[in-house]
Amino acid sequence: MIRFAANSLFSIRSSLSPRLLSSRPVLGQRLFQSSAKRNGPIKAGDIRVGNVLDLPPLARVTSVEKVKPGKGGAFATVTLQTLDTSKKKLNKRFRTDEKVEKVSLGVEEKYQVLYVADGIECMNLETFDQMIVDSTLLSETELNFCLDGVEIGLQSYNGEIVNVVLPKGVEINIQETEPQPNGATAKQGAFKSSVLANGARCMVPPFLETGDLIEVDPRTGEYMNRVSKS
Repeated sequence: MIRFAANSLFSIRSSLSPRLLSSRPVLGQRLFQSSAKRNGPIKAGDIRVGNVLDLPPLARVTSVEKVKPGKGGAFATVTLQTLDTSKKKLNKRFRTDEKVEKVSLGVEEKYQVLYVADGIECMNLETFDQMIVDSTLLSETELNFCLDGVEIGLQSYNGEIVNVVLPKGVEINIQETEPQPNGATAKQGAFKSSVLANGARCMVPPFLETGDLIEVDPRTGEYMNRVSKS
C-alpha cells in the first residue's frame, strides 16, 4: 500500500544529489533485460488490465469491459497495445469462456515515481538511476493514481520497457465529499460521490468524511477500504 502525500515529490527530489538529478536516461532506454514466458491459457473472463497476451503478437491489456447481453453469451471487449515498436492499438472481442494465452514478462525492477508529466520520471530504488517511461503504457485511470512517491515495477521485452506494474492499492485522502445521509449505513450500499486528492472521483461509503484516508485500486479507481488512523 502506498500513501500519497502532497509534499513527497519535493522531499524526494531535494534529497538527491545533482549528479543523480542530471542522470536521466532518454525515453525507452533500458537498464535491464527480461524474457517473456508463457503462463498458459486463461479464460477471457479473467483478463485484467496490465495482463500481457500472446494473440499473436504480444500485447498489453489497457482496458477491459465485460458485457452480458439480454440474448446470447457474455463477452469481453478488450483494448490492447502491442509490445513491438509499432505500439499499435488493438480492439478485440472474446467470449468470456474463450481461452487466451497469458504471458509473463519475467524480471520486474522496482522504481519510485518522482514526477508524471509527458512521461513518468522514476528512480531505481537500488541504483538511484533515473529514467523517463512512456506514460501511454498506463490507462488514463492508472495514470491518475501513478502519484509521486508510489513504488512501481518496470518490465521489459526485447530490451524495451513494455509494462508498468502498479501496487495493488494506493492510499489517498478524500478532498471533498457530501455529509453522511441520515440513517445511511455501509451495509445498505448507499455509496456517495467524493473527490480525491488527485482530482479523481470515487464512490465511497456514506460514513467517510473529507480528509479521511482510503485505499483505492489504481487499476480501476474504485474504493477498497478505509485506512485506520495511526
